[in-house]
Amino acid sequence: MPNTATITGRELIALDKKVYVPKKMQLNGRNLFNPIDCDPYDEAYGYDVIETSGEAQRSGSRNTDTPVGDETKHRYFTGFTSFEYGIEFTDDELGRARKVGDTKFTQRKADHAVRAMLEYENKVIFNGQPEDYIVGLTEKVDKTGFAQSTPSTKLNDMTPEQMLTYFKQVSHKITDLHFTDQKPRLLITDAVEELLDVPYNEYNAQTTVETMLGKYFSRIDAIPEMEAKYTNRDLDMGLVFLNDDETGGIPYAEKINRILNEHMHRRTTIKYREKFGGVVIRYLNHVVQLNDLIKSTPAAD
Repeated sequence: MPNTATITGRELIALDKKVYVPKKMQLNGRNLFNPIDCDPYDEAYGYDVIETSGEAQRSGSRNTDTPVGDETKHRYFTGFTSFEYGIEFTDDELGRARKVGDTKFTQRKADHAVRAMLEYENKVIFNGQPEDYIVGLTEKVDKTGFAQSTPSTKLNDMTPEQMLTYFKQVSHKITDLHFTDQKPRLLITDAVEELLDVPYNEYNAQTTVETMLGKYFSRIDAIPEMEAKYTNRDLDMGLVFLNDDETGGIPYAEKINRILNEHMHRRTTIKYREKFGGVVIRYLNHVVQLNDLIKSTPAAD
């Protein structure tokens, strides 16, 4: 811990003019899919999926029936969640900050508001918002309908060859459908990445399991949002998905927007608002949830 003891007025100090702010976790949700622009007054985002049926048949001289194809249109919806955050400060607080040379006072206030908004947005993307009928990427299969994969042996107990085989098979859950030549993206946790960052064999220490997985995935990212403490699961999970525009996106009716900037009675009030629909996945088999990947770590005494 830094020394935060009280310094008396008799002591000489060299006061750093910079005011330090603790670093915070990187938020990854809005970087997974492209945004979808919607109207500010929309109450939901809807989309149509066409399902076709029928196949050609051999025709002969006695066959007078020609098969006719058919299509069925399914319409799906996701709700929007609207949320706000505000900041306040008095003229005296602003004056004192300027007096001591704190030129970043108002910027820190605004940054704090934006961070709070993004944290809510990130939580909705991954964990959903049931009150607004928004499903999160890490929710259980009964909510998401995504394809599933749970290894019979935890990654901690697998050999490098077995880990490579497992993730290869997971990748093929998408690529074997042959609807695209795009490689899926893989999200894991830091703990899983540590297991993958080992030499594949004793003959080539430079080649790790993770580097060999580059053949099957377009990108591999270790993000905290897959950890059990953020997903409300018992064990860390992973996610394999296509993030092209056909697969899904993030509908925004209103991106972070300043809706109030008011100065009254020597007090400034600023409010921000956002309205969006989480992540919309149009094709559920384009996403595979990887469940219970590694053993849990015993809690320290």
